[in-house]
Amino acid sequence: MSRNIFRYSTVIASLLATALFAGCGSSNKEGSASSLANVAKVDEASCRVCHSTSVEPVTGDNILQDYLGSIHNLNTFHKVGCQDCHGGGAQHNGVGPIPYTNPDASGKCFECHQKYLPKAHFAVYTAATHPAQYVSSLYQNSCTSCHDPHKADKGITPQHGEWAESAHGDVNGAAWMDEDFKENTGCIRCHTATGYKNYITSGWKLATTTFATAGDKTYQVLTCDACHSNYNFKNSVRAAKQYVAPYNSGKSPATFPDVGNSNICISCHSGRESGATVLAVTDTAISNTSFKNPHYLAAAATMYAKGGFTAFVDDPANTLSGTVGKDTSGVTREFKYTESLTTTEDGGQLGSTHRKFGTSAIIGDHGITSGDTNMTTSGPCIVCHLNKGGANGAAHTLKIDIYAGDQVCKKCHAAEITTDGTTATNTDATKLATFLEEQHAILGEAIGLASKILKDTYKITFNPDAYPYFYDDQLGLDASGKPQAVKDWTRSKVLSTALSAKDAKRLMGACFNIQLLTKDEASYAHARTYSRRLAYDTIDFLDNNAMDRSVSVTATTLQPTIFVKGTSADTATGTTDAMLFLLGYDRKAKTWNSPERP
Repeated sequence: MSRNIFRYSTVIASLLATALFAGCGSSNKEGSASSLANVAKVDEASCRVCHSTSVEPVTGDNILQDYLGSIHNLNTFHKVGCQDCHGGGAQHNGVGPIPYTNPDASGKCFECHQKYLPKAHFAVYTAATHPAQYVSSLYQNSCTSCHDPHKADKGITPQHGEWAESAHGDVNGAAWMDEDFKENTGCIRCHTATGYKNYITSGWKLATTTFATAGDKTYQVLTCDACHSNYNFKNSVRAAKQYVAPYNSGKSPATFPDVGNSNICISCHSGRESGATVLAVTDTAISNTSFKNPHYLAAAATMYAKGGFTAFVDDPANTLSGTVGKDTSGVTREFKYTESLTTTEDGGQLGSTHRKFGTSAIIGDHGITSGDTNMTTSGPCIVCHLNKGGANGAAHTLKIDIYAGDQVCKKCHAAEITTDGTTATNTDATKLATFLEEQHAILGEAIGLASKILKDTYKITFNPDAYPYFYDDQLGLDASGKPQAVKDWTRSKVLSTALSAKDAKRLMGACFNIQLLTKDEASYAHARTYSRRLAYDTIDFLDNNAMDRSVSVTATTLQPTIFVKGTSADTATGTTDAMLFLLGYDRKAKTWNSPERP
């Protein structure tokens, strides 16, 4: 990233010319470009004569005052003056050339600091797989991507440390070190900082070439300049246009709502594929094709009901006729998956308070007003994961912590996460963690039931830790002793009657949903009703290849200690939380839905 640290107008230069000539101690006004690196230094005090009121163009702060409080000036090892970074001033005189207008881009920062950088920042690796680093090859002359060179503490803010603790800055994270992502045009947009910058600044144009070069073994994490255009972080969040996910190689695109700064997050957390990709498999290929993977951490795909496989009925247009799928008011809604920001669940639309976070649609919900800008702007990702972390501004750990609990969660969940069950008290960290863990466990039980049916009936083992995740028990191990992936989705060698091509795709679609919900571990929060509906329909299809609302019977039969259905949707009647997650019910009246689907 190139920046001019000092910018001068001709007016100021002409007014100060006489003083500058005298102050810098040289009669030479300018020198040739080739000689700049060897320009002699002058008294450092001369720099201050002219630059005592100079303003840093990125932050707008006084450069000299910043420098005086910086480690460059105050360290006891070696005081680093202006000319140590910018080069000698003998030819400068205020208007002439200075050797290094941007020391960072000229390699001066890295030249000095390379030897002292810890491995997380920079290391020379030769192995094929190794940790990522903050200073990859393309960042070796771009320290100012994350640091303000004139500030105290190396320009490090509390957010830098929080970011390093997050998955975005984890040099050992699978998202950055599982392979050399910069060599793959399909991966660089989210798994490298350089690729992401190109993606967002191009208006979401997919890469056709990589930036990999021979011999470059470095891997990138998602550095500060991926989301910020410069180190004046608060005022430099990159503008992100509304996102359209290019599912199915762009043949089945999905448009996400325009939610301001959260568009930055949606672009990578929408997944790589949707249920439409499964539907696109041809009838002839479904008996010999690999699993279509939704990808990972697809929170936006679940939150906005864009990712899952929903074609378990013959009418994907959601216009079911007759009495099937109608609620007590006669509204057809049984198999609808339409998300909505502005309505509650009605006519099949999936209302969600969480989906409305960061938009005007949240106003009036749980007492939230237009004055509560922390809840009404920037979209749901920012509201929950970049909440105001105490006195530090926006927290960059991305965790749902006590700050998120106080600012967001307890508006609705005070009884579960606060000390005395009211919004008047601060969030209890232990209670918040327990509440989230319990919700995650309930989601896991639904996935576990689906996985059990998958294995018992279809002889398919789901291994969430090993790509491609779904393995054919019927084939056993290959010559190297490894399980073999499912390719025949008709299960012709397992079932007494092979599945039709349509149902074979639904089988893969059920597996797609299992993987989607597993890899978005917080889908229960991102889109509770949608995730419940995906889980229900997945189980309903798997148990007998028919959508007949048989889930409660299947659940209580196969796992009777986990799934217990009482006389009402109330745990006081013996109903378990796992069953509440699977079935539809009225939360206020605590009565079961009929039909039972969420």
